Amino acid sequence: MTSPPEDRTSIVDQSATEIARRSAMRLTELDPALPARTESALAGGTTSGEPTSYEPFSLLALGGFVVTVAKFAWDVYKDVKKGETTGGAASAKSAAALPSSDAVARRIRVDVELPSGMSPETRDRIVTVVVEEALRAATTRT
Repeated sequence: MTSPPEDRTSIVDQSATEIARRSAMRLTELDPALPARTESALAGGTTSGEPTSYEPFSLLALGGFVVTVAKFAWDVYKDVKKGETTGGAASAKSAAALPSSDAVARRIRVDVELPSGMSPETRDRIVTVVVEEALRAATTRT
């Protein structure tokens, strides 16, 4: 029997994982193998047969960055929901209480370090897609 906190963590991890997967599928213009690289990052490993780094930017790091941004974005939405339920705010207004996509994207750009060698344009494209997917997940879970 698992404890409720582990179950909640598992749900959050599943949500962030799904956000990362959906985002990677939408971002194949950056790297056709991004879904596989994201799966590898989610599994905590590297894609077999691939070198573990490239200069100046690792394509494997691209998948890891998608996962990092997805987890961060989901945490932002989760924290808003948690504050709403513990703060006594009306849960019927949860969709309206979600932070704006722009606010989440701005927070990610400030708090998540730009990987060495990644262009700001690439980062911004990833952040935009991940935030859209996180918002979709947050509104369907509400």
